[in-house]
Formats: sequence, C-alpha cells, structure tokens
Amino acid sequence: MKKNLIVLIMFVLFTGAAFAQNLPNGVSASFWGRAAFVPFELQVNKDEPDDLLLKHKITTAIGPSWGLQPSGRAANLCFRGNSQYVGFVVEIEADVAIRLGEYSYIWAKPFGEYVRLDVGVFMNDELRGVFGGDSFDYFVLRIPVDMEDSIFNRFAVVSTQNEAGALLGIYPIQGLTLAAFMKVRNSKIEKAALEQLGPLMKTSLDRMQFAAGYRIPGAGHLRLQFLNAPNFTWAGIPTGEGIYNAKFQGDELNYYYNQFKRIEAAFNLTALSGLGLGLDIGVKIPFPYSNQGIDYSAPIMASMGANYTIDDFGIGLNLQSWFGGKVKGQGQDRAFAQRAAMHLIPTYNLGFAIVGGLIGLDLKGNDKNDGIKMDNKRLDIGLGAYIRKNYSNGNICAGFTYTFADLTNDKSGFRTLGYFRIPIIMEIAFF
Repeated sequence: MKKNLIVLIMFVLFTGAAFAQNLPNGVSASFWGRAAFVPFELQVNKDEPDDLLLKHKITTAIGPSWGLQPSGRAANLCFRGNSQYVGFVVEIEADVAIRLGEYSYIWAKPFGEYVRLDVGVFMNDELRGVFGGDSFDYFVLRIPVDMEDSIFNRFAVVSTQNEAGALLGIYPIQGLTLAAFMKVRNSKIEKAALEQLGPLMKTSLDRMQFAAGYRIPGAGHLRLQFLNAPNFTWAGIPTGEGIYNAKFQGDELNYYYNQFKRIEAAFNLTALSGLGLGLDIGVKIPFPYSNQGIDYSAPIMASMGANYTIDDFGIGLNLQSWFGGKVKGQGQDRAFAQRAAMHLIPTYNLGFAIVGGLIGLDLKGNDKNDGIKMDNKRLDIGLGAYIRKNYSNGNICAGFTYTFADLTNDKSGFRTLGYFRIPIIMEIAFF
C-alpha cells in the first residue's frame, strides 16, 4: 500500500507539472500536500491497579493528514479558472487512491461584485473562525480543539460523490456579507434519466444555513447565522468521540450535537492586531426538539481562540466549554455534564526554526440519570514539544507528545494509562 501511495503521488505531481506547462489564459495550477508519520508510539496499559508490571504496546503509524485519518489529503493538485465574472475550481486528491478532492465547483457573478453563486463540492471560509489548533493538537488529546468550526461553522459540503451544495453570497455594501447555503444529499452531479427524481426538497431545506457578517472598520468582524437541522452536520460525519462530532456520554441515545437547529454568533476582534493580539469568540445556542416521545436539548457551546505575539515569543490559547443539555421522556431522564477543553501553545522563534510546546486538557463532569449522579467523569491531560522548520514552500515539524488518559479512572481492571508518540509532520505548497 505504501508503494502504491508513492506511485500515486508521483503520478499526480508529474501529470500536474505537464499540464501546467500548457494551461490556457486565466487557468492556473497549484499543489498542496500534507502527511503525518509516527515512527514510534507507545500505549501503556495496566491489568490491575496493584500490578506493578505495565503492559506496553509499541506501534507505528502513517497517515495523509495529521490525526492519521484513514483517508485524506496527502497530495492535492488543484486547477483554477478565473475571469472577471465566472470561474471554476477542480481538485485532484491522492493518498491510497486518486479521486476528486474537496473542491470541484463553478461560480458566477451575475450582477457584478454584488452577487456570487457557487455550485458543486466546496468549502467556503469567508465567515469561519480564524483560529485553528496547532498541528500537534491531534496527537495530544483524545479530543482535539478544532477552534475554526467550533467558533463559527463554515459553509461546507462533504466531499463525496453523492452530495453537492450551493452558496449564494450577496454583498450590498462594503464589509457586509449575506449568505444562504444549501447542501443536497444524494444529488450526484452527473447525467441522469429524465424520469429520475432527486431528493425531497424538505431534506435539503432541513440542511440550510443562513448567515450574515459585517466587518466593522477598525474594530472587528461580527457574524451571525442560523443552521436549520435536525441531521445537520459540518464537513464531516459524526463518528465516535470528537469536538464537533461528539457523543455526550450517551451512546445508547445516539446523541449527537449536530442534530440540532441552532443560532451561532461570533466576533473576531481586530482592533488590537497592531499590538500583536488576536481574539475570536463564538457561542452556539441550539433549539430543543422532540422525536418519538423524547425531548432532546443540546448543550450551549462557547469557544474562544486567541494569540499574542511580542518580538519572537508567541502564545496561543484555545478554549471550549459546554453548558447544559438533557434527554427526557419514555423512561429517559438524563442530564449531560458540563465539559471544558483547553489548549495552551507557547512558541519561540529561534531564527532558523520555531520551537513550541503544547499543554492540553479535556475535562468532563458526571452525567445524571434519573436524577442520580453517574460516576463517569473524565480528565485527560496532554503535553507536547516540537521544533518546526519553515521553508518558502512548506515546513517540517517533529517532536513528542504524551497523553495521560482518563486520570479520574481509579477502577480495577484493564485500562490505558497513557500514550507516548513521536510525530513527524510535513506540509508543502506550490501556488
């Protein structure tokens, strides 16, 4: 499989280079790649609380993206065509296979700069949060802090062959953005028989997103949006534990945060950017809903991303918290615990490279079931340090991380004590 990966990446590179030599006017090509390699990772397990013999498991891992996703963007070749009022983007992606990437759409401006329509598969970050986690976030905690979508959801279509979307942007005055976004599931962009119908309109309307943003000169960027759900998900599909695809300790309820309609508000402070301070704050307030006799309400989510730089020293802080949330009805009476996650990322520029650290914390309190407090609190702490060498067309980063897993678990029996990893991450870009 690794040989196939290398062959596919080289094929994309050489093919793209050949095409790029003879592109028509207005068409450009770019390349971007990212990969993570963990040559050593140690999982420390314990059979019994009084057993001094720790059971170690040593493994290695490699993935096309940090977080070692099973599929992702090891190599991307992107073609763009731009004129004054129309354009397109087509992305080819390669890791263990060659396929359509996360961008394949056309756009048009039918009324000049005042209106733009995008149709296809794409992700639009015009109003999204401005602070993302560090690349080592994904090796420190079980739940990484993905600040960009947790502050304010982007407009995104899942990159599959059976989903597409449309984004209408209106710009009536300078600094003001009005947007309507619809994702259409099971709607392939392909030739179809005349008698073949698409998905019901209701399923598409249930997945609409309405947003507005205004850039206040000298102050910041204010954003507000309404996400129509249930069954709205971001650019990914909820699976297992995660910040934005999180199960709130209620597996039997299949309880996912993104099933809820919600209002999101965010403000990116830019007034102090000249002093080296950046700040983006967001809140998500979901609407409760009922289904088959059960009343659901999701927690309110509040998120903050901030950084501060002075000379060669920088520090980043990412915070997330959840408040409230419950399920009630038909024998179910469950209140979900408050939760908080934090990442602190100090960095220092040595000139020839950047050194950094990472301290992560994920804390969840006890849930309640029928008014009885459950003993399922959890605390995870992660530490890491790295050195990153930046180049004009990318960077390479290496270091180590250790995760103390579930420090509140003092029960007998087998459990994982922690994880030690040595990640190496590379990212390159040619535009």
